[in-house]
Amino acid sequence: MCEGWSFEIGNTFRGAVVCQEKFDGPPMWLASVSADYLGEYLEREATIARVQAEIESNMELVLHDWRQYQEATHKHASDARDLSRSIMHKSI
Repeated sequence: MCEGWSFEIGNTFRGAVVCQEKFDGPPMWLASVSADYLGEYLEREATIARVQAEIESNMELVLHDWRQYQEATHKHASDARDLSRSIMHKSI
């Protein structure tokens, strides 16, 4: 029997948990996020928790970088408006 679980956030992160049956031992649960293999686990719940923790950690990094990008973009737009006003004021 094949069983799996997946969790996606938009097109950014794709978490997957898949059960792999073994002939010579207990089934193993394989974990991955996007293209990153996170390992094999004995329990489904532990595997799901590992995938969720990885996605949450990655999201924190993305959100941090996104905030920095927005601040820089906002500052750049504000600086460009100030320069434009200064140029227009000098030409009047």
